[in-house]
Amino acid sequence: MNCNYHIQNQISFICLAPHKCQNQRKLCDECFQEHGVEVQFLIPINGLQEIVKKKFQELKLGDISEISVQRINFKSMLSQSQSKFKQILDQFSESAQYIFDMIELQTKSYVHLINQNINPAELSNYDLEILIQILKGESINDWIEQKNIYLNKLEELKVYWDQEEKLFISNIQDKLRGLLSINEQQSSKFTGQTKEIQKSYFQFKALQITTTEQMSRNEKQNFVKDNSNLRIDSIIEDKREPEDLTNLEQIQHLKWVGKYGQNNKKIGLWEATWQGEKIQRVGGEYSFDGKKQGKWIEIIENYQILAQVFKVGEYVRGQKIGFWKYVYENKEMYKLINQFNNNRGGGVYSTEGLKIGKWIELSKGFWKYSQVTHQGEYHNGKKVGRWDIFNRKYRSGSSSKIFQQNNNLEKQYISGGGSYDEAGAEFKIGYWVEMMDILNSDCQIMTSGRYQNGKKIGRWNLYNKKSSMQKKIITIFWKKLYQWWWVI
Repeated sequence: MNCNYHIQNQISFICLAPHKCQNQRKLCDECFQEHGVEVQFLIPINGLQEIVKKKFQELKLGDISEISVQRINFKSMLSQSQSKFKQILDQFSESAQYIFDMIELQTKSYVHLINQNINPAELSNYDLEILIQILKGESINDWIEQKNIYLNKLEELKVYWDQEEKLFISNIQDKLRGLLSINEQQSSKFTGQTKEIQKSYFQFKALQITTTEQMSRNEKQNFVKDNSNLRIDSIIEDKREPEDLTNLEQIQHLKWVGKYGQNNKKIGLWEATWQGEKIQRVGGEYSFDGKKQGKWIEIIENYQILAQVFKVGEYVRGQKIGFWKYVYENKEMYKLINQFNNNRGGGVYSTEGLKIGKWIELSKGFWKYSQVTHQGEYHNGKKVGRWDIFNRKYRSGSSSKIFQQNNNLEKQYISGGGSYDEAGAEFKIGYWVEMMDILNSDCQIMTSGRYQNGKKIGRWNLYNKKSSMQKKIITIFWKKLYQWWWVI
């Protein structure tokens, strides 16, 4: 083939120089003189194919054995997953069937005993004792309460399973969409930082889902989950940091609505919306210079459908002051907490905006089925002295303090809480028992051990406390899902 620029000459070389050539990469002898490229970047035209073949062999581009192994492993993984899912479903079904059969059998025994119309003198002592207990109201009331506990627990598990199934399917579909759009996504450029986003409104926090968020600083904030945009916010305020949203439901559903004044600062009334609807009374006023002022109702950091808790208090020039309280299910938290002690939910901020005195705080993962509070004292914004943990059970509404008793979890109260140093460094010291995030109303995972200057030392133990009522059902999940727990 002849050169396009010197028709009388044949192409002799291919140029590999790392720059965009003014001439074509196909060069004749005369092009070579004009091209001005070093000899090491030239390949004779009849040697290019051999070099390319060697490169293919070096990179093993024609070797599909690795792909075959991956294909086999993937099919094996899907087959194993299918078998595991079937096993869990079968066990779930067997456990539920066991509970229903037990309830039905006990109910029939009562009905048969009452309807058999037999002379009391002919009854066995056992059946006669049952009839007497029914007349007294003891036996039948105990059975009704126990039956309701079983049915409520089954309903909780049904809701949990349904939510987890929907979440699993949604995440798999998101992953597949991301996989099928890799080429498109590779052409998009993202800048900024990556954070964890938690979807944590399920009863078992070990099943918490973690995704990532990428934020662009060029006047827009982009929340991305598994290569799919969740929302894009415009950054209007000058020098404003992007919103620190790490809750997946809030990213999807929460919006703040209000006006901007001079210098793009928030002014006047701002209100929160959820899926386009106003969250009743949530929000407050900004002053002319963009600072929160007066009474405000705010949502907690973990706010979501099953954690609709609000913080109520006052701002002065952008700082919280005075008493702030929690409101949950349209009740002030201290009214709920007062069922078992005389403290109030929330606490007091100083004129400098620092927490002081006695406080009752919600756990980071507070939600409907894990109503855990931490109670202790602040000094100049730092935790000091003894802090205790309280757990309000959702089913009965009862609350119990988690006491520390000789490191013995077999007694009536489980261990919990510990002490901070008195110097204000907020170091944990001495013996502590802490709740892990895996928690629902009747299932508590605890760790216990010692702190020295805020760092764990020595042996730490892990405990699982669960009520006997859920043993038949929940044990399956613990055995299948939490085999990885260990004791140091």
